[in-house]
This record gives sequence, structure tokens and C-alpha cells, in this order.
Amino acid sequence: IPATLGNDVPHANRGLMGLPWMQLLAGVGFLSIIQWATQSRKISLPVVFGACIVVAAIGLIWHVDNDAQVYASSAALKDFQYGYKEAVEYARSQESAVSKIYFSDVYSQAYVFILFYKKINPIDYRGGALANYDITQHAFADARGQKNVLIIAPPSEVPSDMKIEKTILFPDGTVAFDIIRQ
Repeated sequence: IPATLGNDVPHANRGLMGLPWMQLLAGVGFLSIIQWATQSRKISLPVVFGACIVVAAIGLIWHVDNDAQVYASSAALKDFQYGYKEAVEYARSQESAVSKIYFSDVYSQAYVFILFYKKINPIDYRGGALANYDITQHAFADARGQKNVLIIAPPSEVPSDMKIEKTILFPDGTVAFDIIRQ
């Protein structure tokens, strides 16, 4: 149920509502173990605490190792939204040379990265600071027929006959964004 609050993956809201219940369950379990150990007098309290620390350390080591294998893979790099900094810096350097910049939103929330890397404050954003940017899911379709525009999109959106002006790579060497001047 808590995962239904956030539809983007990854998203902090997906686990937020379940967190208090997990903490409550863990606390009750920990207190039950301490109560059992002290009432039965079979195990001393320092041994219980030591065992809990060892179990927590093993869980932490497993989690870190698992994260390194899963999240460092090239399949997860788009979810970490690499490449936006370089794409925004290049777009910023070309703003005066083009009439409009089409920026693909296929990796989600491109406007946030544009605002951050261009250092635009909220008042200027509401006042139209991104008027020459068109942030869209289909950058090439929206830019069709227009001249003197810059298109920033992932390689899956770029037609094969387009001349690529600049390529921005993920850390593993695969292409994050292709930049085309039309």
C-alpha cells in the first residue's frame, strides 16, 4: 500500500509510509528478545547485544555488497540520472546560438536539473526563465520541421540519419544523451 503513493521509481515516498511500522515491529522484536533472554537466564544480556550487533553487521555487509552489484550495473545508471550536468552545461553554452532547446524528459524530471545547474531561483522560474526550453517526452517529434534548434535526447529517440553534434556518456561508457542541432 505505501508504494502506491509514489509512481516514479526510485522515489522516496514509496517506502515512507511503511517505515514507522517497520521500526515499530523491529523495536517490539528487539524488546521481546531482551525480555526472553533476561527472564530465562539462559543467555546474558551482553551476549544478546553482541549477537544483535553481529546480525546487524552481517546484514549491512550483505546489503552493501548487493547494492554494489545491482545499482552499479549499466541497467540502473539512467535511474541515477547521470549526464544531466554535462547536457545542461552544453545547452547553456548554446542558448544564444539557437532559438529553442528541446530537452527530452525520458529519464524524468529534466526541468529540475536544468533549474539546478543553471542556478535559477524559483521566482525567476515562475517568471519564465525556461521559456526557450521545451521539456518533453518526445523531443524529436516536437521539434520536427523547426530550424535552428538544439535537441537533447537519449539515443533511443535519435533517428539514425541525424548528425550528432555531441554525445554525453554514462560512467560505464554507454550513451546517456545525444545532442543534435537542427
